[in-house]
Amino acid sequence: MLVARAPGGATVDHPVAQTVRVGGRVVASATPAPVPPQLARKAQRLAAFYAGRLALEGILAVELFVLDDGRLVVNEMVPGPHPAFDDAPLGTVDQYAQLVRAVTGHAPRTVPPGRRAARRMRAG
Repeated sequence: MLVARAPGGATVDHPVAQTVRVGGRVVASATPAPVPPQLARKAQRLAAFYAGRLALEGILAVELFVLDDGRLVVNEMVPGPHPAFDDAPLGTVDQYAQLVRAVTGHAPRTVPPGRRAARRMRAG
């Protein structure tokens, strides 16, 4: 989950990404992740909550695990670009541009709904 937050507190959620890791490295990702809409909304609310609690100005990637009972557990939070979103179709702006916009006082750009899924494979 990636959220951009401006200095004034405005946030923009990016589509939930699903990653596959081998040896701790992201080797494949899909955006948006094949998860139920209610789970995606829950992940977005959680990421926005932590961005606000941290008074973040920039972007925050929140890695989550989904437990068998549907609960979300935070694995890690990365206050900056994350490899899961490097090539993701985030609409009008990518994660690096969102970061620059947020830390220079510009509002994050809205990510339009309905983008096609992107799948990426990395070697090694």
